[in-house]
Amino acid sequence: MTVLQMPTHCYGVKGANGTYRTSPGGRVTVDDPREVRRILRDSEIAGDIVEVKGMPRSAKSTDCSCGFVAFTWQSQCPRCGATLNK
Repeated sequence: MTVLQMPTHCYGVKGANGTYRTSPGGRVTVDDPREVRRILRDSEIAGDIVEVKGMPRSAKSTDCSCGFVAFTWQSQCPRCGATLNK
């Protein structure tokens, strides 16, 4: 899943799999990586679209009882202060 930030006053973008409408914040979520590449390459506004990259959740991440997902190198939860078990 990839999130694309559309330019101001853009309400959607057309792809091969259909039209993607923006959320109120101007973002579009596209599940197919090939479709993302097509949109970023072929769209009339491709130069104005920004791909929003997040940090994927690792299988090695540690979940705290408060719901925070910590990194493997963290030994203490930054949210609640609990000791994390690895």
